Amino acid sequence: MKVFYMVCVICICCNNSYALGKKLSALDYAQLGYASDEDGKYDEAIMYYTKALEINPKFHEVYVNRGIVWDEKGNFDKAIEDYTSAIDIDPKDDKAFAQRGLAWDSKGEYDRAIRDYNMALDINPHNQLAYLARIDTWAHMGELDKAISEYTNSLNRYPNNAITYNNRGFTWSKKNNYERAIADYNRALGIDPKLAEVYFNRAEARKSLKEYESALKDAERALNLKPNESRYQNLVKELKVETDKYRKE
Repeated sequence: MKVFYMVCVICICCNNSYALGKKLSALDYAQLGYASDEDGKYDEAIMYYTKALEINPKFHEVYVNRGIVWDEKGNFDKAIEDYTSAIDIDPKDDKAFAQRGLAWDSKGEYDRAIRDYNMALDINPHNQLAYLARIDTWAHMGELDKAISEYTNSLNRYPNNAITYNNRGFTWSKKNNYERAIADYNRALGIDPKLAEVYFNRAEARKSLKEYESALKDAERALNLKPNESRYQNLVKELKVETDKYRKE
């Protein structure tokens, strides 16, 4: 979940400085790092963010943004180090607490994640990332009824959040209530029809109900949106086999 600090969109003046060989500032490097991450050039983004911090070691927003890139690379320990550095510089940085909570969750350290989300919300009760991520962590901890209740409360506050519908649907699936899961996936796709993971999740729910043809269509939609995703590829293959068997019966 990416919630970057907008250290300002990379601009012409920054490019001109670079082209003219002028010495770049910490902000210039931060802008370059942000642009590189947006392009999926994670190692390059880390290099630029590191240069920004060499110039200005107190640039706590850059620690948060570099931490997000470490998260994207799957290096959660490095991410936590960066978020902690940001918090050391600015103990009221609710974004850093929320992002560190996500990293703890990715490591399966759910109690630490919850503590960080609570800290973020104590600082800023309107931090939507912390609010929603805390519900996700409760679901990961197996507190499914609590998670569903809180997802519902969240949807009352943010009714057009497709991801929340998806996550509540996934939690219904964990409770083997596939019909309610599918209803939530339908709502999510009604808001954003390009969410590949929702098609995948709905395919899995329909597979559990032995609705193989519908499941295959969903899996193929997911794969069309993300052709290189191996989970989608494998599900399409599996469902083609199941669909052929079902047709022959």
